[in-house]
Amino acid sequence: MSAQSTASVDLGKSRCRVVIHDATRIERSGGGAPGLAAAGGVAAAVDAIVSLLDDAKGLDLIGVGAAGAWLAPDAAQDLARRLAAATGARIAVASDVVTAHAGALHGGSGVLLIAGTGAAALGIDDDGARLVDGWGPELGDFGSGSWLGREALRALLRADDGLAPRTALADALAAPVGTASDVQAWLAQSGPSLGDSRRSPRSSSTPRKPETRSRTRSSPRASACSRRQPSPPRP
Repeated sequence: MSAQSTASVDLGKSRCRVVIHDATRIERSGGGAPGLAAAGGVAAAVDAIVSLLDDAKGLDLIGVGAAGAWLAPDAAQDLARRLAAATGARIAVASDVVTAHAGALHGGSGVLLIAGTGAAALGIDDDGARLVDGWGPELGDFGSGSWLGREALRALLRADDGLAPRTALADALAAPVGTASDVQAWLAQSGPSLGDSRRSPRSSSTPRKPETRSRTRSSPRASACSRRQPSPPRP
């Protein structure tokens, strides 16, 4: 029996990473999706994943750890259905915090903290599992990259209105954003990034092409919360 061809997907809000396992191991990365609970989140997730699997033919299994899946199980099932239809593979979709926990702690007890574009903590022991935060940028994700960026901008605006003292953030934000009067225009542009100081306040972002590379490290194990078999062909 020949080995099965599989793909492991880590879908975050900023980046999507895919590892394809067949006779070789190939790792690719591209843009992420806003989260499965967001408006249009499932469609964006499908686009982000399928674009990295374009020439990966005959996949048998695809495991996905997706941001937002824990709080949006119906969206996770929808993503599984759409990926099965697009690829013909069997699909397992779980929350990215679940797959990260399984990968970091090998399925054992413990607490995992994710602090990327979003933020969440997951603790698992003999009594069960507890998720803290992971509420999304509007209500939570405290300590995440998006939260830190928002708080920096708020500090700049509060100081400009005389509601708080000026801080070192004014100088730190000058290159990537500008002054307080530039904040709204900066937010309105496509894909603002506080980490790129080379951009002017009104420059537009150019989507990056997917990156491809080979690695030898083993991939984390995934814990599935939604599974979908491809539909049989119609007569």
